[in-house]
Amino acid sequence: MGASLGLMTTLPGLPAVLSPLAREFAAATGLPLETVLMLQVPVFSTVFFPYQSPPIVIAMQLGGVGLRHGTRLCLALAALTVLVLLPLDYFWWRLLGLPALTGVLVRRKV
Repeated sequence: MGASLGLMTTLPGLPAVLSPLAREFAAATGLPLETVLMLQVPVFSTVFFPYQSPPIVIAMQLGGVGLRHGTRLCLALAALTVLVLLPLDYFWWRLLGLPALTGVLVRRKV
């Protein structure tokens, strides 16, 4: 939900939208409130397109980087984040003893 909202807005605005709705998201998904709040960090740190982050747009203009190259870099970094960093984040949370996401998600499917 947060990633799709991030595609429609700029990323600095996501915490302002997602934080007040965290309790409702927790109730709808069955995840603990702490987990829902912690999931915001990977969401607003994953940039799919340059327009999502105003500092990236300004840096691209100042550096003379074209939109095509900036978009390719953002998509590559987003893919790395989804494929490498999000699983590492999940296992880090498990190592810390935080509630497991898979147990909740499996119970909800049944």
